[in-house]
Amino acid sequence: MPKFNIKAQAIPTVASAYADVIGTTDNQIVEIRNELIVEDNNQRFQIHDETIEQLAECIAKDGQLSPCIVAPLSNGKYELIDGRHRRRAVIKAGLPTTKCIIKTNLTDKQKQTIRLTSNLIRNNDYLPSELAFAYKELSELENMKTISEETNLSKKKIYRYIRLTYLIEPFLNRVDNGTIPVIAAVELSYLTEQQQKSLLIVKSIR
Repeated sequence: MPKFNIKAQAIPTVASAYADVIGTTDNQIVEIRNELIVEDNNQRFQIHDETIEQLAECIAKDGQLSPCIVAPLSNGKYELIDGRHRRRAVIKAGLPTTKCIIKTNLTDKQKQTIRLTSNLIRNNDYLPSELAFAYKELSELENMKTISEETNLSKKKIYRYIRLTYLIEPFLNRVDNGTIPVIAAVELSYLTEQQQKSLLIVKSIR
């Protein structure tokens, strides 16, 4: 079984990484019943079952060390903003509640910025295409300097990932499976869609 980077589960609080986004509201950790937490299943990033398995083992042994971030809903439940793997691991470990930090008055932009940034910070074996579209979406919400500082990735590398979003799907799939290196894919991304399709036909003939 491959090992995943799950050290982020042990950081003091995820909220501390987004102080500029969520402000200086009370960061008190509370226990929320699992059935009251609503998860957004339309996120761009995939869920890794192996990561959940490993986190569940750690949580069963040491407890949940890093809280999730949630926002209150009008029906008495809570929208999960950050911590999908942790919440699922808590449930798998058999715990009835999840440790969370409740953030009120977040705008939709702030919620999405937190979702994207938290995943990009952890970068747990995500595909290049996932990172590419996440960085592109985040670049529409935040300036590049802030993104670079929050994700600890150079602006040059971020621009490279964003360039991948200009690839046609067959080429992007080849980047994801490792057939085409990211650097080479970036060069391909400057071709028009028609030029890429023509090149793909030539390659398939060969």
